[in-house]
Amino acid sequence: VKLDVNGYIGQPQKEPQMLVEVSGRARAGGTATFICAAVGNPVPDITWEYENGNTIRSTDSISLGDHNRQLSISNVQPRSDRAKAFACTARSSKGARTSLLYLSILPSSYRINFVVMPRSHVLKPNIYTPFSLQCAITVDPTVESPVMYWLKNGKTLNMQPPSRINTTTSERSYDGTTVRNSTLIFMTPNESDMGVYQCIVENKGQMRQATAYVTVDRSQPLREEFFPKLYYVSTTAVKVGEAATRCKSWHPKGTLVTINSKNESDAVFRLLVEYGLTRSWIGLSSEATW
Repeated sequence: VKLDVNGYIGQPQKEPQMLVEVSGRARAGGTATFICAAVGNPVPDITWEYENGNTIRSTDSISLGDHNRQLSISNVQPRSDRAKAFACTARSSKGARTSLLYLSILPSSYRINFVVMPRSHVLKPNIYTPFSLQCAITVDPTVESPVMYWLKNGKTLNMQPPSRINTTTSERSYDGTTVRNSTLIFMTPNESDMGVYQCIVENKGQMRQATAYVTVDRSQPLREEFFPKLYYVSTTAVKVGEAATRCKSWHPKGTLVTINSKNESDAVFRLLVEYGLTRSWIGLSSEATW
């Protein structure tokens, strides 16, 4: 088939159709290559534009080749202000067709590296002094900045006010190395803080974690006065002979309630309200129920 300046001789004219569309992919600091080829009669011209409509021209870091079918961008960086999408247009006297191609930054060889890993902590019963868990990593400024966060028992920590737990994040440079630190601070700890804590660090392409445990030292027996009183409520009437047995079934050291103070009376009343009881027996009734 012969080709003249206007297209293929003896062939019907056709508007441009995209034949090849390849988006650019590269690691940080590498070169991303885009390919855009089209067919049509007459042969369409290829032009490239940024998303804002400005024409792309060759520079020190941008080159156009193969009759503008290939666009190459060198030294791509995740944090740069350079556009991440590029419009390729195939245009002839019969019309134009445009495709949008995207720049993808592949995960770099940078590996998340812990320089400080959280250390497990042991709580002393009834001696709850503030403590913290610390986690620190090195940061490579040429790649996507990693995100750091904490999990407790596999779930995201709720640190909304008035939470007893707080977190701080800081970043410093030491001899050219940037270190980011995340610290989990337990301001008023208690036994509910026991669990598995994970410092999670992730960016696009990788995730790492460091684990610490918060436990309670049970080696020393607690004095009895440290234990709060627990009340159990029967929502049905119980016969006198069965009341003590029922009480022991709830707790081996359980005893039937005797109201000796206003505080105890108030505690029982609150329980009755919580259970939605409108009648209660405290002591023997005429029906010999407790």
